[in-house]
Amino acid sequence: TRLSNTKTKNKKILIIGDMLELGNSQINEHKKIGQLINSSNIDIILTFGNIVEYAFKELDNKFIYKEHFKDIELLKKKFKKITLKNDLVYIKASRSMQLERIYN
Repeated sequence: TRLSNTKTKNKKILIIGDMLELGNSQINEHKKIGQLINSSNIDIILTFGNIVEYAFKELDNKFIYKEHFKDIELLKKKFKKITLKNDLVYIKASRSMQLERIYN
């Protein structure tokens, strides 16, 4: 909700990866995350990993763009291609997913 409520001059981009510390409820929790994202005003969703695909499958078609990745290099290329100056980017995943690799 913080990202959804934040004002920006351009697009709001959410990049999420597997959240591995959720234990036995990880599939259901990832599905809930996808449903929660549907009620946001985020423009672009990129997902990365295996479990977060459950969240991706819950997403509506209302977004400007959405794509799921299992290859970090493909995600990195897409990220660099679609982001522009003044885009607001929020990245969330388990630390072990090392999503900072997409901009380093």
